[in-house]
Amino acid sequence: MKGYYKDTMVVARMVDGEGFLVPVADDMKEMHRIYKLNDLGWFIWQYIDRAADLDELSSLISLEFDVERAIARKDAQDFLEDLVRVGAIFSEEEESDGPHD
Repeated sequence: MKGYYKDTMVVARMVDGEGFLVPVADDMKEMHRIYKLNDLGWFIWQYIDRAADLDELSSLISLEFDVERAIARKDAQDFLEDLVRVGAIFSEEEESDGPHD
């Protein structure tokens, strides 16, 4: 199972009903990107730490946005990969609780 974890150097803010991710840096030159999130992106950001994995996150999205679970999973996976690419989150493979050979 893969878990996702927010980078503590990225803050999320809602401003006038719009969600933004802002990387925090000591040097202003390093703070060159601000990411605007749509409703789905903001929802995913809010649940990254709460959902156990992509399957659970997909179920939450499917219920919240009334979309098929397969579509929710694809959209979530694409967005999570984007967040990993820009360094806003990290992914980590978690070991299963089952027996190991």
